[in-house]
Amino acid sequence: MARDKKSFVAYADWNGMFQKLPDEVAGKLIKHVFKYVNDENPEADDYVVDALFEQIKATLKRDLDKWERQREQRVSAGKKSAERRAAKLNERSTSVNESQRKATVSVSGSVSVSGSVKDREEKFAEQVRSLPTDLPKEEIDQFIIHWTEMNPNGRKMKFEKEKTFDPKKRLAKWTANYHKWKKEKSFAKKEKEPNQISDYNQKEQNLLAQLKKLLIQVYGDFTDTEEQKRIIGEIRTELLKIDPNKVKDHYKRIAKYCEQKRGTDKQYLKNLKSLIHGS
Repeated sequence: MARDKKSFVAYADWNGMFQKLPDEVAGKLIKHVFKYVNDENPEADDYVVDALFEQIKATLKRDLDKWERQREQRVSAGKKSAERRAAKLNERSTSVNESQRKATVSVSGSVSVSGSVKDREEKFAEQVRSLPTDLPKEEIDQFIIHWTEMNPNGRKMKFEKEKTFDPKKRLAKWTANYHKWKKEKSFAKKEKEPNQISDYNQKEQNLLAQLKKLLIQVYGDFTDTEEQKRIIGEIRTELLKIDPNKVKDHYKRIAKYCEQKRGTDKQYLKNLKSLIHGS
């Protein structure tokens, strides 16, 4: 029997053969089987025992071949598994070494941070400013301020509390967000400008309508109160905010309309001129 094999299979269908043998022959046969599986190379002196054992021997050999194949498969699988584990451990070790070599900053929550806070902050700022980026200086400063914010106990900065921190990747993400925000802000401004113009036009039209009504009242229908003058002055101020260059044109057109109603009275024209120039 093979080395390290401590057992063999005795089949139930052998029972019929053993039952038909005399006890003496059956005893010799079973002893012969045990000698064989223990590698004693037995030789039968009884032809009956020898003949019957050949059948059992063939079965035992088939079982042994099967056992050998299974053992080889288990050994091979074990070697492959060990190789995979070794490769994985080696990969982890290499990755850790590479990270330690390449990483500019890598802080774990359980790792103690050495050096003063000021020294660590200056070192971090120096590392960030040495990285390639198209961010303006003010935005880089904002990045540094954000990540060097201290925790409540004043022992660690924000970037030091991260499990892993790669300034290059973090700055790249910050840069992408900055440009995205800038683009959205610019687009929003462009979208807003036409609406503002439209709002101003509408406001201007409303103010002009009020102004025309009041001027016609004051200089067209011979009414003149302090309250009306005050309102006219407020409307003029609002129109100046919208477009100072258009105010005189508005007044001139309205004055011409009023003049048609009032005629060429000198005092009326003097008052109207004073109102147009805001005096």
